[in-house]
Amino acid sequence: SSGINAEYGASSSIWDYIYLYKMPHLTDEQLTGLARYKYSAIDTSPLSKYVMHPLWNWGVTFFPMWLAPNVMTFAGYVCLVLDYFLLAHYDWNLTATNTPGESSIPRWVWFFVAFSHAASHHLDGMDGKQARRTG
Repeated sequence: SSGINAEYGASSSIWDYIYLYKMPHLTDEQLTGLARYKYSAIDTSPLSKYVMHPLWNWGVTFFPMWLAPNVMTFAGYVCLVLDYFLLAHYDWNLTATNTPGESSIPRWVWFFVAFSHAASHHLDGMDGKQARRTG
């Protein structure tokens, strides 16, 4: 059969794919609503309000004013990439165990990954504060 198979979302020819590509995915009404949308988020959780934000406000003071906030964001990303490659190096197939002597990941790797992951989270939290601080 020709045409788009609505039940499975499959198509039978290249022309059906071209038709799908040219189809409008959003109506004019939806595009108008999207243009009016303004993001606003307020985090009122006690952990954020009394622990994380004060910690980030204090932590950001250790960064120089000339440092771009995007550098902090990128440094956090690099932390996560290092975590990935380190774990992939020691356990590419995800088959490591906790049993000593078998294929296990060294304990220092887990400490590094924990520190690096926390650093990434904190750098992500402080980059916005650095942006407001530097204007």
